[in-house]
Amino acid sequence: MRFTLIDACIGIGEAAFALRMYPAAIDAFQEALEAGRSSRKIVPVCHLHLCRTYLADDQPARALEHFRLWEVMEPSVENAFIAELGLKVRTSLALIFQDFVLSKSDIRHRSARGHLNRLRKWLADTTFADAGDEIERAANVLGIGAEIFRIWQRFGSNDEDFR
Repeated sequence: MRFTLIDACIGIGEAAFALRMYPAAIDAFQEALEAGRSSRKIVPVCHLHLCRTYLADDQPARALEHFRLWEVMEPSVENAFIAELGLKVRTSLALIFQDFVLSKSDIRHRSARGHLNRLRKWLADTTFADAGDEIERAANVLGIGAEIFRIWQRFGSNDEDFR
């Protein structure tokens, strides 16, 4: 009966994730994690699902917590599905927590304002994760107001129009 509950919670979590209902997905994965605490297979799967859900829900600090818990278990995992999921989640995290780098060719393809906006976005994303996903704290670290911080977070690949 316990494994039926765990499977149901994981299924609900995956469905909620697919529907972008991230709080519901988090609740379902947390419930599966609690029910499967003694399972060497369930715990890592739940941590990986929680990591990717927190990433999708713009909570990188919480995502990183669950990924670090997964990393402790990773050497003992012998399941191909779990290992593959771990690789996908690692790749997603690497995109969020990458260094800010500009190459010579990058400079040729974007204006100075575009580069500054990319830097602002990187500063906002990196500081946000480092500040435990708290906007006020992250804005204070950067010495800007929360509203400016939110604007910086919205900068994307088409950021030429942002001032």
